[in-house]
Amino acid sequence: MLQLNALLSVICVYIYSCLFSVIFTTLGVSFTDALFEVGSALITNGISMGAATVSMPMAYKWLMIAAMTIGRIEIMSVLIALSPYKTKG
Repeated sequence: MLQLNALLSVICVYIYSCLFSVIFTTLGVSFTDALFEVGSALITNGISMGAATVSMPMAYKWLMIAAMTIGRIEIMSVLIALSPYKTKG
């Protein structure tokens, strides 16, 4: 079960990275720059290539905030919190 959780976590990181990067490319940056910015936000290391600036539109700031929050509390915690579950009883 532990290996399955680890595999799901890695797959989700790739999915979130690609999805957020595709959205971030609508700002006008290349996919590789967007992937770097979003990856940096997901692992919360603070490195930037300059695409994430103060003058970004608010929607892109919220996208980066979401990526940073997901990275901070870990992918599996987000998936568990958002997944429907059944209680016994």
